[in-house]
Amino acid sequence: MVLGILAIVIPWIGMVLGIIAIFLAALAFKELNRRRERSHGLAIAGLVCGIIGTLFV
Repeated sequence: MVLGILAIVIPWIGMVLGIIAIFLAALAFKELNRRRERSHGLAIAGLVCGIIGTLFV
């Protein structure tokens, strides 16, 4: 989630940080599903911020 927020705040490196945030959010979703945990909120927030940071650069 931190990289997603930084992707929004820092426009010059936002594209790279956004892509990394999307990748890490996907890994977090896999891990949460593997452990059968139900708290996906931070992973969703990181994914959304990563997508926004990547698209609006």
